[in-house]
Amino acid sequence: MRPTAQPSDRLSEIMRSQHGIVTVAQALEEGLPYAAVRRLLRAGAWQRLTQGILLAHDAEPTLQQLCIAGVIRGGAGSAIGGWAAAGMLGLRTEKEPPPLIDVWVPDGCSRRTTGRWRFHHDGQHRLARAAGRPATIPIGHVLCDLSAEMAQGDIIDLVTRCLGTGLTDERALIAVVERRTRLPGRTFLRDLLNDSAGIHSVLEYRFDERVLGAHDLPAATRQASRSGHFHDLLYDDYGVLVELDGRLGHTGSGKFRDFRRDNVSAVNGLVTLRFGWADVVNRPCAVAAQLATVLRRHGWTGRRAYCERCR
Repeated sequence: MRPTAQPSDRLSEIMRSQHGIVTVAQALEEGLPYAAVRRLLRAGAWQRLTQGILLAHDAEPTLQQLCIAGVIRGGAGSAIGGWAAAGMLGLRTEKEPPPLIDVWVPDGCSRRTTGRWRFHHDGQHRLARAAGRPATIPIGHVLCDLSAEMAQGDIIDLVTRCLGTGLTDERALIAVVERRTRLPGRTFLRDLLNDSAGIHSVLEYRFDERVLGAHDLPAATRQASRSGHFHDLLYDDYGVLVELDGRLGHTGSGKFRDFRRDNVSAVNGLVTLRFGWADVVNRPCAVAAQLATVLRRHGWTGRRAYCERCR
């Protein structure tokens, strides 16, 4: 029996550069006989991902490998989008690849959804600045595409992660949102990004609307200065502070500044309540109940109203 032909050094290098992905055409072009390809597949050393595209090992394909296969299948100029692109860009927290890999292809390119890959024609210039290996559409378009089918609280979390990566900023995201005139939920995204103070000012607006206004809670002094620190809301008569943690979750050095500020406030007899986006947007009634309880303990004689969400 003749020994099984092995990949040439050149083919091995191609497979390394493509993280284990190889096309049948590449294998044949680099001198590996088709019979050898079939033997490798039958033996389980290689596996077929989709028509003409193979994976040169027997383990489950990774997100990166599935994306590489997707852009090869999509053809020249294609790029990854959707949750697969979010994973490649560090915005997706789940470890497993999404069930479908979204691939954007140039207009006029005909590709049908097959296996793990779903193909889309680009009509919003997503591919103009696609970059990376494998190529992904720009992060702003990834955000817009995903937000179209997400709840507001999930959009907020995604925007926060998006800004936290350092790959983009509010201005660049706004530019994409402004161009996407038919984007579902576009108004909310614009509100979230377009204010000069960024996410934080929108958080204050939502707090006024969903927590204070909807539950008839008393107004407070905004951006009040105490002991060298500025606070989002101060109930001076009751010794209560409310801090709204917006933009990047107050992590890193900002987190320790928050600790120091809260400690100084406690020394001065002030109680601090701290709420974030998820609190204000997803559970405003619980936030209102907590604030009302603390205010009453410190002398407020009013009563919290019950909004439609509470009932």
